[in-house]
Amino acid sequence: MSTRTTDAFDFSDISNKQEGRIANQVHSAFEKSGMRDGIGTSRKEDKLAHVGDSHQQAQGTSIHSWGTLHKVESVARTFCRYCHVEYGVRNTNQIKPDMVRTFLTELGERNYSRNTIDNYASALERFGVALDRSLHQGNRAETWHKEIDAVRVELVQAAPDLSAGSRAYADPQALVDEISNPVYRAVAGMQLNHGLRLNDALKLHEIAENGAVLHSKGGQVMPVNLSTEEKANLDKIGDVHISKSGYIAALHEAAEATGQAFTGSHGLRHNYAQSQFNGYTAQGMSRSEALQATSEDMGHHRPDITLVYLR
Repeated sequence: MSTRTTDAFDFSDISNKQEGRIANQVHSAFEKSGMRDGIGTSRKEDKLAHVGDSHQQAQGTSIHSWGTLHKVESVARTFCRYCHVEYGVRNTNQIKPDMVRTFLTELGERNYSRNTIDNYASALERFGVALDRSLHQGNRAETWHKEIDAVRVELVQAAPDLSAGSRAYADPQALVDEISNPVYRAVAGMQLNHGLRLNDALKLHEIAENGAVLHSKGGQVMPVNLSTEEKANLDKIGDVHISKSGYIAALHEAAEATGQAFTGSHGLRHNYAQSQFNGYTAQGMSRSEALQATSEDMGHHRPDITLVYLR
């Protein structure tokens, strides 16, 4: 399942032992579920034997080609890696429904195409069925389906479908200023001025209290050097629940209002990277030194990842 994004996940820190564990668990789930038994048989006849909507059919039917199996297992392994890095999940029976939703939402933030997100969603539907059958417990197929449906409604239709060019906004400050909701405007400011990933930028109360995101991706601590004005604004906001989908919608509307192509919330992180890099070179750093410094600011494990943001 190819993507049209250059902002792919980085799972380089996962140990070989955990990689092996993930591969074995995914393989075992599909093997024990009996979903592989349909390979070489007629998909049409299988679907006719299981009436209902596409979701109900997916729960009853099998996988009918090796190519489809390999694609679905590949998505399942990627998803399990994500759950391990973001949530510390070591075994598939520890995966929660909200992790499915967060994973698919992040695909949108990373500029995966609508079609790719939908393919990932379909593969996760099948993975949920495989886990239910192989473990003989739980109702993942139903709970995951609800989360997937919600993402399809609020994200897939609005996922940007762009070329591989820069995702940075032409006038990011105008974009932020256009957002009328003070909470969403503060989140956008965290992304533009401090380069935070969306999940981190939503933690406004934690940032105000600690001057940092304490549990960022991979367990990192991400310092946030708030200005006096930012600190005062965050203190006014307090500890509130922030709708991720509401923020994305507000950002989308602001992009349209300012005449800019919507490149997702991650586009503001691209603006931050370019600003930091240009600032470091203006101070006299070499390009390699500036790249290393910017990479550290963004919480990247390798400087070459940051190059994607500097187009």
